Amino acid sequence: MLELDIESADLTNALLSLSESGVVCILDSCGVGHLGSHLLIAGITPTDVREIAGDSADHSLEIFDQSLAEPKLVSFFSISYDLGSELQGTGVESSDPAEPQIFIARFDALIIHDYDTGRTHIAGNEQRAEILQSAAKTEISDRVEKCSARSDISQAEYYTAVEAIREQIRCGDTYQANLTHRITCRLPDATSPQTVFKRLRKRHPAPFAAFFARGNSTVISGSPERFFRSTFGDRRITTSPIKGTRPRGSDPDEDAALRQELLSSGKDRAENTMIVDLLRNDLGRICKFGSVTAEKDLRSRRTSVAVSLGIDGFRTASAAYQAV
Repeated sequence: MLELDIESADLTNALLSLSESGVVCILDSCGVGHLGSHLLIAGITPTDVREIAGDSADHSLEIFDQSLAEPKLVSFFSISYDLGSELQGTGVESSDPAEPQIFIARFDALIIHDYDTGRTHIAGNEQRAEILQSAAKTEISDRVEKCSARSDISQAEYYTAVEAIREQIRCGDTYQANLTHRITCRLPDATSPQTVFKRLRKRHPAPFAAFFARGNSTVISGSPERFFRSTFGDRRITTSPIKGTRPRGSDPDEDAALRQELLSSGKDRAENTMIVDLLRNDLGRICKFGSVTAEKDLRSRRTSVAVSLGIDGFRTASAAYQAV
């Protein structure tokens, strides 16, 4: 691997600058260091980009598996919520027709920054280093103008939906529901996706942040939660859900008290138990019999007052990413 003489701040500016005119994908731990996340991994100048839309969910996933099978390329991808709903046979109230079911960008090089060592390398096509170095001195602002937000449902409609879920629980039709709604903000002209991401990672650094400039749209994530991690060699798959949060304290003592209150909460422990049972069942569908295990003790986050548990197993030989 070729080592690059570039600091993390300059690297972020360079990547965001390049994303203003091309497809750039960034996975960023923001230096938080949670669950072993200590890297920034990015791809610039993709060899090909594909948006899958309009197909059946199963066919879309077949194409997805084929795209990931190329051994000499690395794929960054996003999968829409609508695709998940179609796979589960559930409806979606607010579908976005412009959102592809699956977006895939494939790269012949990875830019990797290690926050622990402060070193940056490029793996693969080293010619990509010249493109990166040329943009290294570009400064991206983190100034974000205020904007108004609009929900796609009213407060009354939201309360009605909550009552409908409570009735389903009373009837035994469900024990878990994820009630979400879309909030839309129109960004001022002076505010770009690049400035939003830079400010987000500065003010609220998250171990599983992401920035995908996809050409016609941009995905920005500041997630504290690992959805799942899968390794190729031993086919281990791990998920680490977070359930239960408290506000941060104003000082270390208050922080510690809030963390202890959370760890002692029966309600939050019950919520964790519920999600662990659900995910253990999901992993059991694609893992070797008897290989799925769950941690017994709640684990508190260092950078926020939240708790999580880890569940892992070993995928069967036939369980490709389409099955996951």
